[in-house]
Amino acid sequence: HDMGLTGLSTLAFLAQNHRPDQAGPYRQTVAKSLDYLIAQQFPDGDLRGPSPGGSSEQANMYDHAIATLAIGEAAQITRDPRYVDAALRAAHFIVSAQDTATGGWRYLPQQAGDSSVFGWQVMALHSAEQVGFQVPASTRRGMFKFLDITSSGRHGMLAGYLPGSPPTATMTAQVVFTRMLLGQELNEAEMREAVDFLRQQPPDPNNADIYYWYYASLSMQQMQSPAWKAWNERTRDLLVRMQHKDGEHAGYWDTNVRRGDRGGRVFTTSIATLTLEVYYRYMPMKGANPAPPIDRPLPINPNDLADDRAQRPADQRKPQRDKRYLEPN
Repeated sequence: HDMGLTGLSTLAFLAQNHRPDQAGPYRQTVAKSLDYLIAQQFPDGDLRGPSPGGSSEQANMYDHAIATLAIGEAAQITRDPRYVDAALRAAHFIVSAQDTATGGWRYLPQQAGDSSVFGWQVMALHSAEQVGFQVPASTRRGMFKFLDITSSGRHGMLAGYLPGSPPTATMTAQVVFTRMLLGQELNEAEMREAVDFLRQQPPDPNNADIYYWYYASLSMQQMQSPAWKAWNERTRDLLVRMQHKDGEHAGYWDTNVRRGDRGGRVFTTSIATLTLEVYYRYMPMKGANPAPPIDRPLPINPNDLADDRAQRPADQRKPQRDKRYLEPN
């Protein structure tokens, strides 16, 4: 899953405005990551990477969507024609891969969907829309069809992993955020149903689930309910405490969290970082003011580092390949 993991880590850099087109300590890292993703793209836009397959252990539509999202965000901030072209072709591939029966996406193109893979495709298409992609009306109709068949609850705001499956907090958080990306304006009753369900499963250090925390933070921030402030403070403080701060590998989050054994440290560190960056990636779509974020890092003098890799310990200069991944449900 090199494509998905590379995409996640690239998104974490981009969210802190570490750009491939401006001087800075991580310019080369980000530029090389994007070059790698684009170099693996097939002519039809496919970004799954080598040897795609039909399981969570093989390169799949998770990888494609996350790589598309990373390239799309780079295209938005740089307007580099290479990134724009790659993002648009990748978006076309997502449209062609949609399952026409359910309106969803899963591991393989045209496979009946699940809510987790579905959510990443919608995020990727939303990113591509910012650089000119137009989602076909038929694709949007399919998206809302899938949302209907996977949702439950009095107001339809709870969601399960598969159509007909019971709702979970993780899928509810992801699907609520997906609905908002698609432009659905949630009323107070709908938001209350979602928030009340998520509040039943607050961040728990004894059962850490940072994938859930990420999507719950995204959806909570968007809804801007009174629960957001408490959720944000608890999640932020837990993640800061959980980060390794000593030793030559300081800065990472360990894999002793739910799904961490499937994604490795690149996954856990990227998702944890993205959770701490939700304020910078999506402004509240309701138009409310977000809760104050933790302080940004101080600006770094671009003359301090030409390429950050040269400053690392020798054993960290060669990237390690992690073949594991996740199937959140």
